[in-house]
Amino acid sequence: MRIVQGSKDQVVPAVNATYLGERLPNSRVDFIDGAGHFCWEERPDDYAALVIDWWRHPTPTALEP
Repeated sequence: MRIVQGSKDQVVPAVNATYLGERLPNSRVDFIDGAGHFCWEERPDDYAALVIDWWRHPTPTALEP
């Protein structure tokens, strides 16, 4: 699982993404520098790069053998 959050999100604190990343197996947390709550709109190229990387290199899940 990939967790993406803007580094300047004023709606959801950054600690929330860190909290999820520490508790969800096989997860990865990425912060998009300078972006707020709608990071996919504010920094679409950075967001798209993370999604594309996730598609190309998915994190294995706990359900895989």
